[in-house]
Amino acid sequence: AEAPVVAFGGSYGGMLAAWLRIKYPNVFAMALAASAPIPQMYNTVAPTAFFQAVTADAAKVDARCPAATRGAFAEVISAFSSPSGRARLTSAFNLCRPLQEADLSHFLQYARNAFVEMAMCDYPYPSTFLAPLPANPIAVACSHIVAHGLAGLAQAVAMPYQPAGPGKCIDMFTEFVECADQTGCGTGPAARSWDYQMCTEVILETSTTNVTDMFPPRQWTLADLRRYCKAHYNAVPDLAFNRIALGGLDLRKVTSRIIFSNGDLDPWRPGGYLKDLGPELPALLVEGGAHHLDLRASNPQDPPGVRAARQKERAYLTKWLRELGHPLPAEFGLSK
Repeated sequence: AEAPVVAFGGSYGGMLAAWLRIKYPNVFAMALAASAPIPQMYNTVAPTAFFQAVTADAAKVDARCPAATRGAFAEVISAFSSPSGRARLTSAFNLCRPLQEADLSHFLQYARNAFVEMAMCDYPYPSTFLAPLPANPIAVACSHIVAHGLAGLAQAVAMPYQPAGPGKCIDMFTEFVECADQTGCGTGPAARSWDYQMCTEVILETSTTNVTDMFPPRQWTLADLRRYCKAHYNAVPDLAFNRIALGGLDLRKVTSRIIFSNGDLDPWRPGGYLKDLGPELPALLVEGGAHHLDLRASNPQDPPGVRAARQKERAYLTKWLRELGHPLPAEFGLSK
């Protein structure tokens, strides 16, 4: 017998889940789009929002952390101006190659990217989603930085870039590859594929200012993105086409039965739908949740807010299925 198809996805997968419902409503009856920053991809969100959210996460665990992090980065920039300073940084950050003066921009992006991974994976238990990380990695990183300044920053940055074994160093050019996505593309063939998508489909304008956030200033405008994409792929991101082809700015006009969930610890949260777009386009806040934690397997350490969000998601899906004439069997259950 035919049954309704439900699309589930988190992060880019969450965007795809929503777009499947929007583009193929004859196939997909509903969707759960977790941590799906569609408004940010449409460039309707401030470019500073992402790293401002990372900074807010740090301030939640220790109000001293943002200032301490700014101070540590200022020490890094100062140290880069001399050979002895760069040698000290090479040693402190356990880098394989001696730092050169021209490496400053890459080093700052490499260090900033560590916070991206820790903030996205700020789960209440150890995880290996983006990198092997301890429970509550932002709290761990902040404890290092507040206690030890620049040396603590080196400890924090090393957390997602753990070397292969004792006595091993970190090659920052292998571990972090510059790309069109200022929140990081990863490494290997998948990273290059994502880099290309940033030039053709998912368009993000992301900057840091050292005022709205705790990171050294780095501007990345649409003009910068277009220059990069033209040089690397002979492609020019078309923001107008994306807005037209993927549902437009007002989803109420084109779709229904999509749940948008966002964790209050997720740096992508400001880029998502944070208010209900209508009775059949609800926006759920996942209290205590990092990046799509509501779609991860149930864990005894899950915060109450995550459990509550899953119950709300279940309630919406069961209601819609019932309305479509397909009530769930009694034994069916989502993670609680």
